[in-house]
Amino acid sequence: MTHPTDAIEEFEATSPEMRFELVDGQFVVGGSVAGSRWLLREIIQGWGKESALAFAPVKLWYEALRVAFDTPSGSNLSEWARNYSDQAPSIPPLGSRHLGKHWHVRTLLTQDLFTAVGIASLGKCIGGDFVMRLGEDAFTPDLMFMQVSRLQGYHHWFFEGPADLVIEVLLPEHIELDKQERFRRYEAGGVSHYWTIDPVQQQVELFRLTNGGYHPQKLDPDGCYRGIEGLTFTPHHLWLPYDQKLPIFQAPYQKSDWVIREVEGEELVWGTLPFVPQVELEPVSIQFEQFVSWCPEAKLEGYGGRYPLVGGTMGTRNALGMLLMSLGLVETVKLFPPQDWITALVELEQRYSTDQERRQKARSVALEAARKLHQDYQVGGVGVIGDLVHPESPWNFWSEISLVVWDVPKNVNLWALELDLGGEFEIDWVQPRWCTPAQWQQITTEMDVLAGDWVESCHTPVRKRYKLFEVSN
Repeated sequence: MTHPTDAIEEFEATSPEMRFELVDGQFVVGGSVAGSRWLLREIIQGWGKESALAFAPVKLWYEALRVAFDTPSGSNLSEWARNYSDQAPSIPPLGSRHLGKHWHVRTLLTQDLFTAVGIASLGKCIGGDFVMRLGEDAFTPDLMFMQVSRLQGYHHWFFEGPADLVIEVLLPEHIELDKQERFRRYEAGGVSHYWTIDPVQQQVELFRLTNGGYHPQKLDPDGCYRGIEGLTFTPHHLWLPYDQKLPIFQAPYQKSDWVIREVEGEELVWGTLPFVPQVELEPVSIQFEQFVSWCPEAKLEGYGGRYPLVGGTMGTRNALGMLLMSLGLVETVKLFPPQDWITALVELEQRYSTDQERRQKARSVALEAARKLHQDYQVGGVGVIGDLVHPESPWNFWSEISLVVWDVPKNVNLWALELDLGGEFEIDWVQPRWCTPAQWQQITTEMDVLAGDWVESCHTPVRKRYKLFEVSN
């Protein structure tokens, strides 16, 4: 019997780092397209073929099978697939057996840099899963720092332009990624200081950008580095035993003469653009604005029999759509035997044949929900957006009833009502005050009011953006 710890270690060794980036228009997982292919396979395997089939017409999926497997001209695809014997290609191990050291050193660096930067009011320090925009690419370094003079580029979901300092903690199995690929891209993108930290070899490499590109930096005679104004880095403190810990970063106290506040205004955030991925036979480039609007939190979980959950159900859907865009249908169908796809497509075609009946049933649920909310719970009004107002698209795996509710009394539990309605259909409760920009666009352009009165000017959400202010001491 496999011990749980052994299973976790094996998973860490074979799965890519959960790090989502946009590189050359592709949704990249763990720094490589192989990582993207791994996550795509895991989602389709865990959620079923129908979860992927929802993103493209049935006809296009059949065409992808013919192209991917080079089926004989004029052959019956179903009969050919039953006799196809080749195995789906394997994906090599993409993880690391040194994640413990990686996480430990990254945590030490993050805590100490946050503290030092805060004490000296030097700027902003941000950990992983936050985007640094370099051109049309989106990178999520382990750790980055921006000086005060650069903070006009700081937004809720990303930093516009190169950081002043980027730190990457190396994984031995993927050392070329940080030392070559990221090195090259950060250099070209204008990142002023790039440091790589190797927790296994206990080595640090420091690079500074000059007119001729990155040049390695030396430590001062006392073993410290002071190449960033106001900051002292003592790398050998990283390797001290826990009970002998000393500061890794130090900076003299300085009272802040600046502050970042939220003000009214629009900026690019998660949910700015409607989720409409363009999935074709071959890869389709993802735009930076789409990546920020759609990309979920880089977090892999399992819940309620569903694995993997990537930042929740909606995040999983979004990740799947972007992966399909990046790899294309031809590469996607190669991940599983063709017979599996044929079986799923036949079942889907049968389900689509009753699409009108499913829509009518969903419409009835929406109307009953609106009646209950308005009459029994004194909710001001209910409307419907999304899949139910778009009959031109079939009701698919990800379809849901999107109900807009306004003037909701505090004691009303919308999710309990969903269970009371039978739970056959997923209901997405949208409150205008908290809705995303894409949802607000749907509300103002396509909403079908089912109960109550809708006055747009009374429910317009207030958008916020960050702004840098000077303050007097």
